[in-house]
Parts: sequence; C-alpha cells; structure tokens
Amino acid sequence: MLDRSSPFRSRFPAAVALLVGLTFTAGLTAAPETASAQAQESERQAKKKKKKKKRRAKKPDRAPAAVPARRTKADREADRHFKTGVELFDERKYAEALAEFEQAYALKPHPLVLNNLAATHRALSQYDQAVDFYNRFLNEGEGQLSEAALYRGRAELEDLLRLVARVEVITAPEGAHVQVDGRSIGDTPLDEPLVLGPGDHTVVATLADHRPAERKIRVSAGDTLRVEFSLETDEVKVAEVTPPPQEPEPAAVEGPPTVSAVGERPRELRRFGVNASYGTNALEVSETGAPVVGLGFAVTSRLSLGVDVVITALSVAPGVRFRLLGDTVSLHAIAAAPVVFRDGDESETFVAGAGGLGVRIAATEALALRIESWVSYAGSEHGTTVPTFAGAELWF
Repeated sequence: MLDRSSPFRSRFPAAVALLVGLTFTAGLTAAPETASAQAQESERQAKKKKKKKKRRAKKPDRAPAAVPARRTKADREADRHFKTGVELFDERKYAEALAEFEQAYALKPHPLVLNNLAATHRALSQYDQAVDFYNRFLNEGEGQLSEAALYRGRAELEDLLRLVARVEVITAPEGAHVQVDGRSIGDTPLDEPLVLGPGDHTVVATLADHRPAERKIRVSAGDTLRVEFSLETDEVKVAEVTPPPQEPEPAAVEGPPTVSAVGERPRELRRFGVNASYGTNALEVSETGAPVVGLGFAVTSRLSLGVDVVITALSVAPGVRFRLLGDTVSLHAIAAAPVVFRDGDESETFVAGAGGLGVRIAATEALALRIESWVSYAGSEHGTTVPTFAGAELWF
C-alpha cells in the first residue's frame, strides 16, 4: 500500500498563534491613563525595581519558549518529490515514481518513503529489491511509526513472499561474485537466498583466476532452489584447450553446473504418459463407478493434452491440463469435453462440457499419483454430474 501523507510537513500549533493574537488585542483595548497618573506610576515602579533588583539578579533565567522548527529547503524539496512520486505512481509511471521517491529519501530520510519505494519496486516486478525495502521500512519504522502502519508493512511483506521464489547460490570455492539477469548481487556466501519473481532468470558466478559459470533457471511462485557452481581454474582451462600457435581458438564452453532443488523438475521433459484410475459421479457415489484408462502428451512442463476412456460407460473425454503451481505436489486446472456413447442401458451419444481441478503428487521422476474432480454439464436433458477420479500415471 502506497503512503500518501507526506512525512516532511511541519505543523505550527494553532494555539500559539491564538495566544499571540489575544495578547495583542488586550493591549489595544486597555483604557488610556492621564499623563499625571502615568508619571506617578512610573516613579513607584522605579522604586520597586531598585528594591528587587538584587533579588531578581540571583534568580536563574527562565528558558525561552519553545519555537516550532521552520521547514528547511531540504524539507520543502523532499515534500515536492514525495508528492510528485505519488502522482506518478497513480498514473502507473512506476519508473518515474521510483526516481522521485529515491530523491525524496536522499534529501530527507523517513521510513514512510521506504514503504513507497518497496511498493514501487513491487509494481516494477523487482521483487528482491521490494523485499529489501520492506525490511528496511520495518526496521527503521520501529519506534517512529504507529503499530498499525508496521502491521500493514508486515502483511504486505508476507503477501509478497508468497509470490516469489527463493534461490540459494553456492560456489566452490567461495568468494565468487554473483549476478542475476545482469544485476550485481554480492559475493558468496550470500547472507540470504535470492528472491526472484516467476519466470526465466540467468545466474552468473565469476571469480578471479577462474572460469566464469552461468546457469539459466526457470522458477514459479513458491519454489525453493539451490544452484551450485563448481568454478574451474585457468590452468584447467588451458589444459582442456590447446590452441594452435598461429591462430588461437576460443576456450571450450564449460558444462552446466550441477543443480539440486526442492521441487525442481527433471532436466529432460518426459513427453508421453499412460494413466489408470477409478472414476465415480460424486453426486451418486453409491450408484456409479467405473475404471478409466488414458493417454497423455506433455506439450511443455506446464501444459499437457490427454484423452481418458471410461470403460463400462463407453465414454471418451479429451482434455487439457495446465499446471498452476507447485512441482513435486502440484495443482492443475482441467478443461475437458466428454463424449458419451451409451447412457446406462441405452445407446445414446451426446457431448458435455467439463472443467475442474486436480492434484498431482510426483512419487518419482516417472510415476505420479493424481486426484481430479470435474463439473460436467450436458444440457437440461442430462443435467450436471461431478466426475471424480483417483489413480496413477506413468511418463516416458
């Protein structure tokens, strides 16, 4: 959530201004005295001052009244950049808004600006920097901001962490410099795992007197990966490639580093699969049930096509499955078009539309268990059914 109230405004107490006005008015409305009375009063006051002069001199001076601090030029400039940043953010000009918030914080650091920097980096899909600024906001805002503001910041950080992947980078030897998508991260060992948004990323590790290593990875929300680099020295590089003396050849391309991951997919995509399951109409479990067999083809690591055949009911259900999230345990969206050739004892052909969700548990690289439930509608004559399946699949 973007903070819109500028933290750089100073507020002059209205009570002070009111008190000054009342004092000034009282002086104007006092009744005037005659010249003689004024002279006598002045003489009496002079005598009192002589008697009390010594005693007053011994008393300590009173502290001057507190005066509200005036806004400096830096305050005004920071306030202007902050307001401009909010306006640009509302117009979805996030890169320009980021520059304004950075300038505001440089002129006058304040935790609320860190919150806006975090929100802007998140809008730009720069999730790792957004997480960093949310953490700084919570640390610097402790004791300065209300508990409600800090609570909102913690909630936004937790929500963001559910949308990103965490990648741990390990190099042998340590001390290598790590870059992700061309942006410098730091030297290993890194204090924290990398925070990356879903999609493709390039991780590079470089170390003096060693050959650079590069790895391309694809991550999804919630993934946790470990990328390990084994950096080879220049001597090994020279031993592997012996260039001719006349025209040196380019160095040999190093092999990909080893990668171990929690929930990472196999390197080679298995394209073809067979499955067997038992299906029933969840609305009539006691009266329905039949074995089901099917074939599948993986178009990509997320998208697969398939056809399932209900043996006793003589129906065929071509369908599409799309992996929404997860890997070892994954959630799939399913769309199918069941074609029924026999309904009960009667031979009748009709087509229904179906959609639903499925959970897939990868027991090994090739074997998986799955549970799926659809909602199928075949018009007013045949009504709605809820086909539900539980079985296993084998991929080659």
